[in-house]
Amino acid sequence: MNVRSAWFCAGANLAQLPIAMRPLLVTVLGAQQAGGYAVAGLAGGAAAAGMAVTSPGWSWALARFGERRVLVASGVLYAGVQIVLAACHGPLFVGVAGASGLCTPPVASCVRGTLPRMVGSGGLTKAYAVNSVSLEIVYIAGPLWVAGWTALVGAAGALVASTVVGVGGLVVG
Repeated sequence: MNVRSAWFCAGANLAQLPIAMRPLLVTVLGAQQAGGYAVAGLAGGAAAAGMAVTSPGWSWALARFGERRVLVASGVLYAGVQIVLAACHGPLFVGVAGASGLCTPPVASCVRGTLPRMVGSGGLTKAYAVNSVSLEIVYIAGPLWVAGWTALVGAAGALVASTVVGVGGLVVG
């Protein structure tokens, strides 16, 4: 594994921070801004359903248009919807959370497709291992990240901070 592919894995996994932490962020934000945990649960389900619906389409677009174009388009849409989600109150929150799921960037698919081209077959096992470890770090440190930002600036601020880091990861990766 070379430095370029390690940098790519780090950036790609930072890009997954807002995706990985969306269930927690939507729950906390929904409870605060949208009327409670029932709305937060509906919003979390809408986001997951939106992602499930569009994932095959994003994967098709990766093959057709290339990673850069798809990640830029989906990343811009995603960042915009996340910012709107941070400002949402009431029942509209569920719909915007669903839209967040619809435009989730296909970062994981992109990583699985790009690593073999970056490292070749000889270093692929090591590259996948580095990617897996860095993704685990996101899932372990992510809740602490969300809790810290929520304590400092509230749930909406935590969502915005996670989105900024995610977009930064897309740019770096």
